[in-house]
Amino acid sequence: MKLQQKNKIKTGRLSWNGSLSFYLVCLMITLQTHVFAQQKTLLDASRYKSGSIVKNAFRQIVETPSKSTVKILHDGKQIALGTIVSSNGLILTKASELEDEIECELKNESLHDAKVVNIDHKNDLALLKISVKNLTPIHWKTNGDPKVGQWLATPGISNSPVSVGVVSVHRREIKGKPLLGVNIKEEEKGVLIVNVSPGSGADKAGIQEGDIVIGMGGKVVKTEAKLRESILDLHIGDKLHIKILRENEEKEFEAIIGVRPRNPRSRGAIQNRMGGSLSERRDDFPAVIQHDTVLRPQDCGGPVVNLLGEAIGINIARAGRTETYAIPADVVMKLLPKLKAKHFTTSTKASAKISSADSKGK
Repeated sequence: MKLQQKNKIKTGRLSWNGSLSFYLVCLMITLQTHVFAQQKTLLDASRYKSGSIVKNAFRQIVETPSKSTVKILHDGKQIALGTIVSSNGLILTKASELEDEIECELKNESLHDAKVVNIDHKNDLALLKISVKNLTPIHWKTNGDPKVGQWLATPGISNSPVSVGVVSVHRREIKGKPLLGVNIKEEEKGVLIVNVSPGSGADKAGIQEGDIVIGMGGKVVKTEAKLRESILDLHIGDKLHIKILRENEEKEFEAIIGVRPRNPRSRGAIQNRMGGSLSERRDDFPAVIQHDTVLRPQDCGGPVVNLLGEAIGINIARAGRTETYAIPADVVMKLLPKLKAKHFTTSTKASAKISSADSKGK
């Protein structure tokens, strides 16, 4: 009996000691967190994740990929970054940021006129060409995506990275809201176009107010519901074949689906803008890797690399206060042959014309 009482007392002491230890550990963690929070508020800005001291720690990592990065300029102002993908002057960048006349600035600060060779609207990527040889193509990471929490750096053309961050979300699809750019009204003959939004896909295709849609994507359209259903199945950048009736005459158009505008006064939009400007095109991507690097919209289009300097993808959009999207490396590598095909076809035709002209000259 006495032995049982002693065991109970001993067990009680152990339980009490365990509880006391647990509370002491919790207290220590709370105190350390409080002290750290106080210290954090006193940190110099250069020691923040986007500060100069932290970015300088990544200088060696971006040394090589910075040679594979270019600035895309319009009227002397940066509108995007670009990723060199071949030694003979082929460069990938963000398509929706491009203007009519663009230049590329290399790491050696030389400027070169660039032309758009091809565009992949689904991924918002454009292939450019500059007349320069012996460039340094980016080195891709080919064996899988980076893990959540892994450090990433975005190279520019200087010795320090543009910014650094960590992977925050695994690869995923970003769904969008496709837009044709028309207001409609159902009528007996078909779907009447009440008005057309300036600059929209419908406007650029030549569709006008008063037109009546009678077909879309090869199918007959007689109701508003059928028209909306046809558009919702599409992605931004898709081409849509439209048959309309204008003054009792059938006409056919091809429109490119655009981005549905957001409400700038919504709570989410206001919170997202607190971290800076966002990319105009920032959704409807088949696959992206999300990281928390703080970039400007004009810093998209260039590579984002891991700690070995390997490109895990191309930054494609600043999407939120702490959200930046990158098109994964394997997706880019699969697209490249298709994008390059048009360049090689054009180059071959041009060479054939030159050869033919030379032959006639002789």
